[in-house]
Amino acid sequence: MKYETDERDKSKRQTYLIIECVKGKIKVLEKGYKHIEYLVSLVLRNREKNEIRINAKFKVTKEDEFKILIRCIIIGILLIEKGSDILLGIDEKVRRYFMKNLSNRKRIDEEYCIEMLAIEKFLKEEDLKLDILKHSELENIKEEKGKIRKLLELMKKENFETYEINVMDEALTINEFNLFWKYQKDRNEVELEEMLYEAIAEYEEILISDDKKEEVEILRDININFMKQCYSRIWELLRGVYNRKFDEISKKKEYKNVIEHLWSFCYDKYRTRIWVKRCDEVAEIEKDRGIDLKKEKKNRGGR
Repeated sequence: MKYETDERDKSKRQTYLIIECVKGKIKVLEKGYKHIEYLVSLVLRNREKNEIRINAKFKVTKEDEFKILIRCIIIGILLIEKGSDILLGIDEKVRRYFMKNLSNRKRIDEEYCIEMLAIEKFLKEEDLKLDILKHSELENIKEEKGKIRKLLELMKKENFETYEINVMDEALTINEFNLFWKYQKDRNEVELEEMLYEAIAEYEEILISDDKKEEVEILRDININFMKQCYSRIWELLRGVYNRKFDEISKKKEYKNVIEHLWSFCYDKYRTRIWVKRCDEVAEIEKDRGIDLKKEKKNRGGR
């Protein structure tokens, strides 16, 4: 559902997106695994105080309230009319963190990189402007946020109707992010892991041939943790996003050097076998269709 207007004013329509989140039940499963419930409420409200309210429930295996909130933002902006000004009402702590990440790409926490990129791209395509309310401005919706939180606390005890929501990473991998998604459709994910294993083995052979015994020992010491980190966020390696969690494998300088060089080597292997191949495929398609991007750019006044 989207807000509709009979006549667009010169100034863009302002819509409040109010989000509240509380942690719900924690269920311990077999082998010590946990299921953590987060109850969330999204309220879309315009200046006339017409509103849409959605109560939802997320089930996760890792406590991460910020990730839940940022994915609720994605759900919220999908429901808002194109060309709107969005006034986002969230907690001050989250507001500061979100603004820091959205405004400074270099400081984006890799854990939320895919969500932040998806938000930025959607805002641009839908001509949406996102303005996060400052602490003083939150007074305008303080009463509303209080009511929402009370409702969520009540939902923890009572059986209220909720929608169970699952925002998949693959659903956010659009356009430039769809490389991984498309590759998974054509290839089994196991092949990606095999490529990583082969790259690490090849890197070890290079170190051995160069008689770098110390580096070989370090590699053998860290390769399991390195592979685990790569497997958990394989899309980052495909896109060349270096996750700072690699730095947590070891604090020793010589270890960090090997890890960084190994990561660069593995990324180059993926880039060569996937990115370059995909670019060549696109070039062939453009050639078959008679598309000349250089000529089109020149006609538009580009150099």
